Amino acid sequence: KILADKLQEKQIDVNAFHPGMVKSGLARNAPWAIRILVKLASPFMATDSKNGIYVCLSEELVGKTGQLFVKKIPKALHFKEDYKTDLWAQTTKMLTLFN
Repeated sequence: KILADKLQEKQIDVNAFHPGMVKSGLARNAPWAIRILVKLASPFMATDSKNGIYVCLSEELVGKTGQLFVKKIPKALHFKEDYKTDLWAQTTKMLTLFN
């Protein structure tokens, strides 16, 4: 939300999306019981995130920013200001580790 606010004047949209049930390696380090459940569910999982593709490429979302999309539907994000400030500070601190 803060990044969306900072980049809005430059006309850069920043949104988030829930990818849905997508095959990935995310559970490879999970406890064995979760890995088994994921393996059983994998035939029913998509190979791509239709919601992610929609959010990234949809012309109808140009100019809409700072939203979370779940199943192509925007969900309102409400965070207390002190939480957003702390999260932003922690994020920028973590990003310095990669520079």
